[in-house]
Amino acid sequence: MTDQTLTTRAAVEAALAEKMAEAAAILDGAADLYPDGLPANLDRARRFAATTAAVLAVTTQPTVETVSREIDRERDRRIDSGFTFDGHRYQSRASDRENIMGAAQLAMGALAQGAQAGDLRWADPDQDFVWITADNELVPLDAPQVLALFQAGVAFKSALTFHARGLKDAAAEAADVAAFDWRTGWPE
Repeated sequence: MTDQTLTTRAAVEAALAEKMAEAAAILDGAADLYPDGLPANLDRARRFAATTAAVLAVTTQPTVETVSREIDRERDRRIDSGFTFDGHRYQSRASDRENIMGAAQLAMGALAQGAQAGDLRWADPDQDFVWITADNELVPLDAPQVLALFQAGVAFKSALTFHARGLKDAAAEAADVAAFDWRTGWPE
């Protein structure tokens, strides 16, 4: 096995197949040491290694379905990876999106009651409203900024969702799904 990075399923399967084939060959060679046959545990290991190597050696070609699942996983990973708003990076996992949505609802209520841009005490008259960014910085936000943060998060998720949809459509029409490059060009 070469010194390869095992970052894809195919690379892992290829590495496993290579190692299992090596193990099967070693155990086949060991059979010469036992004229009466391999001990049961070694024979089972030899059969397992040979069978597993053969199964793993079958390289599966990507299908539209498998590529679509990979695109969905990448979309979800990117959605959860955070987004930039007004020069700051904000977390965007499901719980973070829920927190942003709650703050946006609070901000909409405050705006309906007359909160103004620049008023950082719109949520609590005793303290400025702040949001913790992905790098743990406290960023003061007025009600319109919180609403804009929410809108930026929605736009970020929507852009990734529609980009993924377009990639899946293109994969379905690709002449060669295995050569189809869906890993580049994602919105930031």
